[in-house]
Amino acid sequence: MIRTVFKVLALSLFGIVFSLGLLEIGVRLSGFSASEMKTTDTKTGLRTYEPNSSRVYRTSCYENVIETNNLGFHAYDYPRQKPSMSANGERVKRIVVIGDSFTEAVQVTREELFTTLLQKTLNALSTDGFEYEVIPFGVNGNGSYANLQYLAAYGLSFEPDLVIDMFTEDNDPANDAYLSDLDAKISATVASSASMGTAPTLSAKQYLKGWTKKIVKKSALVIKVYSAYLGWKSKTNIEEATDVNALPLELQVQLAEMSPVVKDAWERQEKLLKAMRDLSTKNNAKFLVVSIASGSRIHDDLRTEYLKQFPDPSKVDIAMPGKVLQDITARNEIPYLALYEGFREKTKTDMRLSGHSCDLHWNQVGHSWANDIISSHLLAHPELLPL
Repeated sequence: MIRTVFKVLALSLFGIVFSLGLLEIGVRLSGFSASEMKTTDTKTGLRTYEPNSSRVYRTSCYENVIETNNLGFHAYDYPRQKPSMSANGERVKRIVVIGDSFTEAVQVTREELFTTLLQKTLNALSTDGFEYEVIPFGVNGNGSYANLQYLAAYGLSFEPDLVIDMFTEDNDPANDAYLSDLDAKISATVASSASMGTAPTLSAKQYLKGWTKKIVKKSALVIKVYSAYLGWKSKTNIEEATDVNALPLELQVQLAEMSPVVKDAWERQEKLLKAMRDLSTKNNAKFLVVSIASGSRIHDDLRTEYLKQFPDPSKVDIAMPGKVLQDITARNEIPYLALYEGFREKTKTDMRLSGHSCDLHWNQVGHSWANDIISSHLLAHPELLPL
């Protein structure tokens, strides 16, 4: 009797595992890729791709090859120690760029990244014997606190002359809104910046937990189901919202009247931007905030669809995040560049969208526009970076 029960259980378990295996294969063959999921860098504890890897990334929007450098970022390799002179005998100047999915930019190849284009443009413009290197550290989903961590753990060790924080106007305030003990987290990150790169000591339990999570996160099936759940949850929250203050925070920041929750979120951003500025200055680097406006602020047709998410569109001011960010940077004497006006102007003569219709990130056109605007700004402000 016991053997029979055991056989039934074993066969049932085998059937479940076999079925899940077939589903996993089916999901992968359907074009979904798990390549956007990160591993954990054991030296910093932060998310990156597998270093020195190349893999195809497919979505319903596009197909691209993600190529990573020796640190696991979708970018080219650069030596950590900045050379005093380039191979051409020119003094090397470095720009470190930190940001979220717009900087990671899995929608385009490494050659098409705005950071790669910016490096080429600056070297073409240079007249004083400088050679420029532009090094991106972009990770999907990062907010300002995560950007501070990546700056401390990676960016500063490359000895930058300029640090650029690519600030996403609606997402960044929401990403850091509910972090507990933010002041303590900022202090710890800043204090550890000098010793980043030391591998942490993990207990057997921590190692097993991390290993299990790493295996699970590589499953395309798990990622597909979880992504669908998050999409359903977000859509349900928006559809059920009868009051603007019940909306997700990334939508609330677009309201003309700032709620206490939104005000607190922006106060947190101010602390984080000041911490990035101070850490950059401490390491002999200038600091520049470049803001990325949502596609709905740039394109009229996208704005119409975007406003449908709000119970009362008359209470919406989609320019509000940009206004608040500009006030914060001005108040703290932080150099600031808004991409909005430049992108909006370019759409008058080039109607191609700067983002894909289904994920609203920049395509090759958007990256070229970002390069044009940022390089022009740096050319007009030699105090940030001599050309």
